[in-house]
Parts: sequence; C-alpha cells; structure tokens
Amino acid sequence: MNRKNCSFKTKDPKPSCSYSDVPEKILEFSTSGEDTEDSEEEEVGSDSSIVKSLRKTKSKTTTTSNSRLKSVASALSQKEEEDFPDKSSDRGPDDVSDFNNYSIIFVVDSIRLMEMNIEVVAPPIQHGEGPFWNHKNKSLYFVDTFQQTVLKWDSFSKNITTHQLNGDSVGFLVPVKKMIDTFMLCRDREVCLFTWDGACNNTGVLQTLLRVDEDQPYNQFNDGKTDARDLTVANDGGSLYCITSNPELHIDIKISPVSISNGLAWSGDQKSFFYIDSVTRKIMKYSFNLSRGHISKPKILLDIDSYPNLKGIPDGMTVDTEDNLWVALYGGKAVIKVDSKTGKLLLVIEMPVTYVTSVTFGGANFKTLFATTSRLNLSPNELLNEPSAGSVFAIDNLGVRGYPPDQFIFQSKPQ
Repeated sequence: MNRKNCSFKTKDPKPSCSYSDVPEKILEFSTSGEDTEDSEEEEVGSDSSIVKSLRKTKSKTTTTSNSRLKSVASALSQKEEEDFPDKSSDRGPDDVSDFNNYSIIFVVDSIRLMEMNIEVVAPPIQHGEGPFWNHKNKSLYFVDTFQQTVLKWDSFSKNITTHQLNGDSVGFLVPVKKMIDTFMLCRDREVCLFTWDGACNNTGVLQTLLRVDEDQPYNQFNDGKTDARDLTVANDGGSLYCITSNPELHIDIKISPVSISNGLAWSGDQKSFFYIDSVTRKIMKYSFNLSRGHISKPKILLDIDSYPNLKGIPDGMTVDTEDNLWVALYGGKAVIKVDSKTGKLLLVIEMPVTYVTSVTFGGANFKTLFATTSRLNLSPNELLNEPSAGSVFAIDNLGVRGYPPDQFIFQSKPQ
C-alpha cells in the first residue's frame, strides 16, 4: 500500500478506567472476584517506591494472564495468575496488534492507586516524532522523521492524512499564530513555512526561509517548540538555536556543541527552561528570561544514570500544569514523570514498546498524554514481539493536564 496515496483509519477508543485514593502503603488488587496476594513496597534509591501492575487484554474469550507487580528500581518481585474478562472480542483481523489496549495500575509515594488506559490511536510508522495537539480542529500532528512525512490524526473521524516531503528527514512542526493551517517546519538543516489544511494527502505548500549548518551534511533538525515569543529549535549534532522574528527572521545559537538534541519544555511561569541532550542521559534546568530569550545558570535536574533500572536515553519531553515533566525514554520502554522543582522521580509508566520518542498533552482539556514511538531499530524478530512499535499511543486517567502549544509569531508576513 502506498502511504502517500491513502488514509489510515484507526479503531474507536476503548473505555477508560478510573483512579481512586488508597489509605494503605500496601495495596490489594482483585479482579474477577478473586483477591490477589499482598506485595511489598521497594525503594528506588532515595526516592519513594513506584510499584506497578501491567494487565494485557488477550484475544476473543476469557483467558488466564499474568499480572505483573514490579518495582522500577528493582527486579521483578511478584507474579501471579488472575482471570479477567476479555475486552477485545470486537477486534478484527486488520487490527494493529494485541497491544492496542492496556490497563496499568501504579502506586506512587504509597498514596494513590491509579488505573489508567494506554491504547493505540494511530498505526505504526517507521519513526514517529514531534507530536502536538491542535485544540481548534481536535487533531494530533506528528512526523515520520526518515520517511520525510507529516501526519495529521483527526480525533473525530480517526482518519490520518499525510504530506510527504523531499530531502532526508523532517524533525517537527509548530503552529503559527494568526495564520490558519500554517506551521513553522524544520527538516534536514532548513527552517520552512508549511501550509497544509490536512484534508487531503500531499496538498501542502512548503517555503524555505533559512538554512543552518550547510557545511555539516550529517546534522539535522530533530526537536523544537515555541515559548510565548520565540521558536527554539534543537539541531541534532550541532547546536540549540533560538529563532526570532523582529521583524526579519533571526537565528541565535544558545547551546553548542550538542550531540543528540531532544526534549524542550518551559515552566508555567516561563521562568525555567528544561532541555535534554540525549547522549548525556541528563535533564538540564536553566533560568529563562522570556523578554530576552536568554537562558542561564544550568544545573542537572535529573540524571538517568542515578537510576540503574531506568534503561535507554531521555528523548522528547513535555510539561503539565503542575510543572511536572513527562519524558520519553528511547530504548527504555517507559515514560517518566519528574518534579521540575526538585528533580524527584515521581512515576514510571511501562510502555508496550521499547522505543518511545516523544510525548505531548492533548485531547479534551489536554488531559490525554500522547506518545510517539519508533520501530526503526527493531529486527524482524523483535517486531514480532512488538507489533505496535511505531504507533502513537494515548495515555488517559493520569490525573493531570497539559498546556496548549505556544505559537510562533511573525512580526511581519514572510515573503
């Protein structure tokens, strides 16, 4: 099937679960009328324990499955068998995989039991990245980096439309204020203006505005977002740039050199900037001056190396309205939640795929966390175990919400 000439349609979302407060440190979870055994809480270094159980919906009829109760910072502590009703009897043979729907239970700080839902909303592509939610048309935009493709998932119709570019890669796109269906798009080493309503495939218009690192053919734009005024972009293998329009487009280097430049986020008051250079396995925190677009006073907020049981490298990142960071672990099969003030690890969400690339909040009231993923580095045998790799996942019932994406502002209309 030629992806350039077709639209994908995903399945209707499954019902979500709810969360509830629990008073005890050790929780009992029962299903199908049968009680499970108690499990002991384990420490994550100096942090509170994060215990979770993953229950996977099987096929067609009621089956017996393993409910895994695992500490993120220690080995598997307990496995037990439990019966539960099948929730996928309406699936057809064309479904993406058996990984479409997960129910996950977490204990964080020994206080709350949350049961949340993870489901596939967009089928696999090679290497998903750069997601953001457009609350006006209720759609999720993201890219397939090395297929040079922009995708739009419509939450009403469940359809996906695409626009394929030329070149070697596309990193991300962000909306432009007061310009309908218009985006700042970065691909290869080019900053472009991209106009596309997403109604049909391959109908967008691309205009190159400026170029960087023309003498560095292996560099590429990788991740980027806007603050309340400027566009900050990360250039893989080069520098972290800030692009302003005052009134002409101007680009400044903020951090250089960098290796694999990735996650970007700002605090709600726009006084702190958070940044990930993936190879370092660190989340950095900077003081941020919005009016000047200036960052200073770098410090390590969280070092993944401090948590031996967290695998992979930090990748894309977003922030909720409580100023907690949500970070994709590429190669780590997880999304983590971090307190942006203290650097404390608050939550680890085990994902059904290994390579999680980025996250963003969207959906109704920005309460859904969308996660893009990759299958680029998986062997054929590994893909048999992770058929949903490369899908976009929606994670619901997190008890938090995010912000609408900031929009780039042109002081004068680009020529």
